[in-house]
Amino acid sequence: MELYFISLILMLVCNWYSKTILQKALVLLDDSKKAMLMTLFQNENKYKGLFAILFLVVYLFAVQFKLLPIQFLMFLLFIVIVTLIGFTYIKKVKKLRENNFPNDYVKQFNIATIVQILGILSLVISTIFIF
Repeated sequence: MELYFISLILMLVCNWYSKTILQKALVLLDDSKKAMLMTLFQNENKYKGLFAILFLVVYLFAVQFKLLPIQFLMFLLFIVIVTLIGFTYIKKVKKLRENNFPNDYVKQFNIATIVQILGILSLVISTIFIF
């Protein structure tokens, strides 16, 4: 169980660090690009959040009533999280490039995404080993 809490803390630190990278990268943008950034992605998180909540409810239901083996459910959770992050990442990078955001900003966005994925991977992998 200690491994799980260490991985949970690592995931939270990675998430925080990812946000810090993106905040520092805002310096690379002029005011018009900052405003564009807000309008480009304002509705995206709402739908992603609804999907995540729906999936977690189904996942918790399956865990509670032992509908499938826990290892399979953990693997499924891992696949859904990575797929969701992957599709979101590809979509956001495409939008950034289509709207001519500076390459330095896109590079910082890539680094922040990798840090976030590494944090989530540490949590999922430790969870699979524990269960």
